[in-house]
Amino acid sequence: MDSKQECKFLNWILSLVFIVFFFSAKAQQNIQIQSSFSAKLLTENIHCDSICSFKSTIHKPLVGQFILPLSLFGAGFIVSGDNDVLDKYEFREERNERLNGFHTKVDDYLQFAPLAAGYGMLASGSKGNAWHYTRQIALTEFILGVSVTGIKTWTKVLRPDGGSKNSFPSGHTAQAFASATLFADYFAQDNPWLKAAAYLTATSVGVLRVMNNRHWVPDVIAGAGVGILSAKLSAFVFEKKCDKQHSKRKTILVGF
Repeated sequence: MDSKQECKFLNWILSLVFIVFFFSAKAQQNIQIQSSFSAKLLTENIHCDSICSFKSTIHKPLVGQFILPLSLFGAGFIVSGDNDVLDKYEFREERNERLNGFHTKVDDYLQFAPLAAGYGMLASGSKGNAWHYTRQIALTEFILGVSVTGIKTWTKVLRPDGGSKNSFPSGHTAQAFASATLFADYFAQDNPWLKAAAYLTATSVGVLRVMNNRHWVPDVIAGAGVGILSAKLSAFVFEKKCDKQHSKRKTILVGF
């Protein structure tokens, strides 16, 4: 199989991943419609302006949930330099030998696929609230943007294609894993297959960044950690807000 055939085959596979993810989300949404309708009406009547009113938006991130993203970022940072564990130059040479002519823009769009799927499910009647979902996305994007830009500016790692010195970490991969984590926390807590589809989509973005010769392998490993961490931190912020509101409600009830 020559380079052009490999490129076509990989593009076909990635398109298939997106299609499977979309229809998996749609199937999950259809299952939830009937059970969520009455619950949604009740929830909207009880403190409808609070993100704490929705079971699907209460994540309660434990300290243990930060171990994985921090480990991913740490591993990416460590193997980014000279080491005996992972030779990033060897991966680039392998990529140049097998996929020298490969280029796709699928990753530019695939990084946002989980977020788009989430809005699609909300529009179709799934549990949750579009405004609350949007607020957490906005906070996640802020944390993500500051983190990725700051680290890129500090590390100044040259991209494998020699284009610029802002390779570490991969912003596309960070965005993809942040999107997948937000989607998984909101819509896939009870559906491991849907959660797997979200993270498979994010992983595909990381693989494509390497295949496009835009990032080293350590860049995408660290990017995955930054993305997950950003989403978990935003959930932590909202959870703290929920705790304060719950305390106020308890005080009011006791006083009454």
